[in-house]
Amino acid sequence: MHKQPVPALALGSGGPPRGGSKMYFCPQKFLPTHCRDSRFGTRNCPEHPPKGNDMGRKKAHDQDGLLKHFIRTRVDGKTYRRLEKLVRESDCQSIAEVARKILSSERINYLHRDISLSGPMEEMALIRKEIKAIGININQQTHRFHLSENDSERIFHHIRTTDEYKCIEPKIDKLLALISKLAKLWLQKS
Repeated sequence: MHKQPVPALALGSGGPPRGGSKMYFCPQKFLPTHCRDSRFGTRNCPEHPPKGNDMGRKKAHDQDGLLKHFIRTRVDGKTYRRLEKLVRESDCQSIAEVARKILSSERINYLHRDISLSGPMEEMALIRKEIKAIGININQQTHRFHLSENDSERIFHHIRTTDEYKCIEPKIDKLLALISKLAKLWLQKS
């Protein structure tokens, strides 16, 4: 059903409508003043009790663990740079998190990167990329082998696939040598 606008005179606004405009009923304007506790209408009105808060967030079970209290402080440049360095080199995401952990005597996990391992790690990534490319070539050759209709084509694809397998063997040997070298380094540290 379509709502009809009510002329302003019918609502008791005290005067003719301006410029022929129509006005819709607004309950906040026409409720008694004792019910208008705020500018939004019927809050805290005894005749209009508040409804349950169905849309809000549920309260947390652990009320003591919530970060409710705001603390603000100033530090000098040296301390701020030290806190920034802790953020970069730890598992903390912000300076506030570092400060919270320091104040509450929690453990800060310091992330240390061993530069001596960066060379072998880059080499392993490169070998992985090459092995993946060779594997894709082998899959393509196998697919063409199964699509081929005569024996000569199948023999050709079989020879090419065998060559790809021969290319992958030295890469795997190199990878295993790198892994054994890294294992010796890791076992020395532990």
